[in-house]
Amino acid sequence: DSLNAKLANAAKKLEDSKITPAINALNAFINAVEAQQGKKITQADAEALITAAQEIILVIESM
Repeated sequence: DSLNAKLANAAKKLEDSKITPAINALNAFINAVEAQQGKKITQADAEALITAAQEIILVIESM
């Protein structure tokens, strides 16, 4: 699944201490969720996923 691949990519980048690429991968995840919002992903689930990804980005940026 594309969303899982994007998250796995972000995790791998973070494990490799590649901060900017990890954030870019999370932003790609957010964009993919937004594209599926109201289609394959409900509005509520999309909002929760986007919020979680944004919070993770904030944590990464503060490292």
